[in-house]
Amino acid sequence: WRAEVGAAAGIAVGVRVLYLAGADGSVMALRRDNGAVVWRVRPGEGIATAPVLASGAVVVGFSDGPIVTLDPATGAVQGRYVPGPGLHGQPVVLDGAVVFLSDGSALHVLGPD
Repeated sequence: WRAEVGAAAGIAVGVRVLYLAGADGSVMALRRDNGAVVWRVRPGEGIATAPVLASGAVVVGFSDGPIVTLDPATGAVQGRYVPGPGLHGQPVVLDGAVVFLSDGSALHVLGPD
């Protein structure tokens, strides 16, 4: 199959779904078996980072805003963390925690509860 998704910042691979962040700040979920759009949201400001999967959520940061956790089934915002003026670079997952640099060059670790 083939799906037109526009400019994408990156992809996270789930069991049945692919999660993409677009250069326009949108985040979307596509079915892996046929490319059908499951949901599409725009939960932040600026350019989105590639999504990562951590602690049962889709996690995406934004150049001009927060890092958000999204429900993988619906795209609903589950949480929002504002590290300052935005993110600098791609969040990574380390032992279930999300690690990233903010634009203020501060290292942030959002660990699982």
